[in-house]
Amino acid sequence: MIWLIGLLMSIYVLGLLRAMMVWGKKNRLPVDLEQGLKVSVIVPFRNEAEHLPLLIESLRHQNYPELEVIFINDHSIDDSLIVLERALNEFPFPYQVIQLKAQSGKKAAISHGIAAASGEIILTTDADCEFEPEWVSEMAAPFADELVQMVAGPVALTGKSLFQRWQKMEFATLIALGAVSIRKGTPSMANGANLAYRKSVFEAVNGFEGVDQTPSGDDELLMMKVHQDQPGSIVFNKSRKAIVSTAALKSWSALRHQRLRWASKWKVGKRPGTAALALFIFLLNLMWLLLPVFSWLDWVDPEVAIRTYSIRFVIEAIWVMVVAVFFDQAISIRAFILHQYLYPFYVIYFGLMANFGNYKWKGRSYSVQVQ
Repeated sequence: MIWLIGLLMSIYVLGLLRAMMVWGKKNRLPVDLEQGLKVSVIVPFRNEAEHLPLLIESLRHQNYPELEVIFINDHSIDDSLIVLERALNEFPFPYQVIQLKAQSGKKAAISHGIAAASGEIILTTDADCEFEPEWVSEMAAPFADELVQMVAGPVALTGKSLFQRWQKMEFATLIALGAVSIRKGTPSMANGANLAYRKSVFEAVNGFEGVDQTPSGDDELLMMKVHQDQPGSIVFNKSRKAIVSTAALKSWSALRHQRLRWASKWKVGKRPGTAALALFIFLLNLMWLLLPVFSWLDWVDPEVAIRTYSIRFVIEAIWVMVVAVFFDQAISIRAFILHQYLYPFYVIYFGLMANFGNYKWKGRSYSVQVQ
């Protein structure tokens, strides 16, 4: 038992230390796009009347001249179109509003938007996002390198409640781990709220063909296809000016549906490395959950359990602080302590629920079971 605990903890600590080193490296991407490539911002939306005005205000102030914006309405049943029309009054950039008819879902919306796009660079975001005026410029700049085919950008959550502060902390570390995987040449995570790629590479890999079994995955599953087609062509843009912000979820129910949706796209990928990592994380959290029981049964010395928890607390505190510095986020001590106590239950729960059940997204119901 002791050797297994030591092995799991050694792998975990060394892995996090390695992640900190990779994350800590400076951004060495081009900062100016001399070619002046045209960028098409793709915004799929469904029932986003509440959020569209803030998004359009962010788009209105972009400082990148070669820009067009394409909005794709995925069968909204609220006032999204009316709100959109009002918000686009005197919009400074060319734009289109496309209505999905025969098809539905985010991937279909993005595909229609790309088909209508005249830009050489596709930049996707969500209707509930905000960003700085330099966002498009920052995300377009790495394409000055002709070898770059896809650029993943940072996404940050906002919110003031304890539940939202915990999400901000956890989500920031997930974004950082995704960046680390890209920098190591084994991309595994990205976020469609801030993702750019050449239109030519989207067409070269036949878009979402072959990964359309789940409504999600317009980011990671597409990234997987690009990586397979052109290894080494994906970069992460670690720039504060490239950060996209969106509100953290307000309820456990909403978070549960979101994470089950994420699980459905991970299952489509079926990558051995991803499966091995998921199994390791499951076993690690199962160990943290069962250590008190093992100590009570005298299977593990209580001092070993205390030492294990102490190492976890310190290494994760350092990791959270390193990531928070980049995102300029204040660290919530209460949220971090909550994370230490409850996260193993959270991981075990979703590790089991990822194999069955249903989830809702944008008013539609789906199953985590994919073909």
